[in-house]
Amino acid sequence: MQISLGFLDYDVVLKEDPPQEPAADASAEVKAKYAKWEKTNCMTMLIMQRSMSSSMKGSIPKSENAKQYYESIAERFKESKKALKSTLLNQLNEMPLP
Repeated sequence: MQISLGFLDYDVVLKEDPPQEPAADASAEVKAKYAKWEKTNCMTMLIMQRSMSSSMKGSIPKSENAKQYYESIAERFKESKKALKSTLLNQLNEMPLP
């Protein structure tokens, strides 16, 4: 997924905090930059959500920010790895010796 986002130049929203929403009297350049970030954020969210199974999506807190959503996914996998490690160690300890 990160490779796909990188090719599309969408990975920037995973690395940087969102820009502040421009004021009504902001320059066209500032408004255009924010609009580009919004579109990139939206497309990144769609790609991430479509890449996951429905059961995985249900375990991730909802977010409108791709960076926060990505961090939630990473945290969820970290928890899963810890649980798997614990399960495997318990199984190893319970194995009979030959």
